[in-house]
Amino acid sequence: MAGKVLNEKQCVLYARVSTEGQSKDGVSLAMQIERGKSWAHSQEREVSGIYQDIRSGKTIEGRIGFICALNKAIESHCPLVVYSISRASRSVRDFADIAIKLAKGGSGIVSLTENIDCSSACGEMIVNVLVALSQFERKLTGERTRDALAQLKSKGMRTSRFPEFGWRINSQNGKRLYLDAQEINLIKRIVALDKEGKKPVEIFEEIRRDTPRTWRGRLKYTTVHSLIARWKDRSGEIPALPCPDKSQQSSLSSPKGQEAI
Repeated sequence: MAGKVLNEKQCVLYARVSTEGQSKDGVSLAMQIERGKSWAHSQEREVSGIYQDIRSGKTIEGRIGFICALNKAIESHCPLVVYSISRASRSVRDFADIAIKLAKGGSGIVSLTENIDCSSACGEMIVNVLVALSQFERKLTGERTRDALAQLKSKGMRTSRFPEFGWRINSQNGKRLYLDAQEINLIKRIVALDKEGKKPVEIFEEIRRDTPRTWRGRLKYTTVHSLIARWKDRSGEIPALPCPDKSQQSSLSSPKGQEAI
């Protein structure tokens, strides 16, 4: 993943502390910069830029010094030197993204505390491991998110601001969903017309002529087109969601011609 650093005569230094107090009592900006200069001298490199931030490392956003240091390192094709990984980023995922961006720009990152130098084979291997862990973390997060959404849907719970076509939000609590009779019938009719070989435009015109509006508002061609794509191979099969209790149905504000199924 990490490429060979092209410029072996220069480097860019970056230092960060979270607060003014940490700058005075902890690992100060001056100390971090001094360590960076010592490394540059030992490697016979010229320091082409020194950048710093007094800001949290939870995110790159808002860290003007770091963004400038990153761009300078890429522009000069030289390594970005930090006192430790935590000075560049507090998360493995962000650090991996930073390392990838630098590598694509023909640069690399050097962390003095962890002794990581992307211009070396060992440093490149360590960063590749971190990137692999970051990708693994992303996939796990995606799987957990999908599982959580599927669980909510199986219970008839709301998972987004606007429910999918065919479902409606229970106006009593704003969280639970119930099947909307009008939209369910529209889905079935759209699938049937598609099976007859009618074109999407023809289906839209016919549907709009008979049912110009739903509770969402005026029916749009893009909605009909997406419904055809979604249900084309599902033979009109509609997922069964839990229905509201009978005691709740009276409190649902359903427009004329619609009902909770």
